[in-house]
Amino acid sequence: MGKKTADMELLLEAARAKNRMTSTLELSERTKSTQQTVSRKLQQMEKDGYIQRTVTPKGQTIELTEKGADLLQKQYAALKETFEAKKKTEVKGIVESGLQEGKYYMSLPQYREQMQEKLGFAPFAGTLNLRAEADAFAAKEPIWIEGFTTKDRSYGRIKCHKAKIGKIEAAVIFPERAHRTGVIEIIAPVELRKKMGLKNGDHVKIEVI
Repeated sequence: MGKKTADMELLLEAARAKNRMTSTLELSERTKSTQQTVSRKLQQMEKDGYIQRTVTPKGQTIELTEKGADLLQKQYAALKETFEAKKKTEVKGIVESGLQEGKYYMSLPQYREQMQEKLGFAPFAGTLNLRAEADAFAAKEPIWIEGFTTKDRSYGRIKCHKAKIGKIEAAVIFPERAHRTGVIEIIAPVELRKKMGLKNGDHVKIEVI
C-alpha cells in the first residue's frame, strides 16, 4: 500500500470503524471514493497486513493490525512536526539583571523534577532576564509546572513555553506570583550568561516552539 493521502484517509476511517459494523458504501461516502475503489483498497490493505477484516452478509468489521497502527502513528508524527514548525515564534529581548530570586526557585526539587519530566531538562539554578514583550506567548498553549506547599509556605504555579536560544534548549517561564512587567525569564540546563558570554544590554533572539 502506498502512502497517498486517499489511502491514509481510508486507513484512518478503517481505524475509526473498529468494533462496529461498517460497509464499503459508508467508507466510500466518508472518503469520497467509489465503492469499487474502497473495496479494492481494503483488499490490498488486508493483503499487505495493515488491517484484519471479518466480512458478513450484513457488512464487515475492520481492525488495524500493529503494522497499520504504526503506519498511522508515523504519518501523525510527520504531520505534527510539519505544523508545529509553523508555530514557532521569534522573540527579541535585551539582557538585564534580575532580582536574584531565580537561583532559589530553580533549585527547589519540587520544581526541578517537574521541569525534567515536562520540559526535558533540569534547569541551571538561575534565570536569564530579558526586557521583552510577553504578548507573543498569549496565543500559545503553555506547559504548567504545578505549585506545592511546604510546612513553611506555599509556592505558585509556573507557566512555561519551550524555546531555543541558538542551539541551546531552553524555556520561557512566567511564575504566577511574579511582580515584574515587561521582563521575561529564560531557563536552560546551562548558565546562559556564561555559556553565551552575555552581559546587560546585549540583544538576544529566542525561538519559542
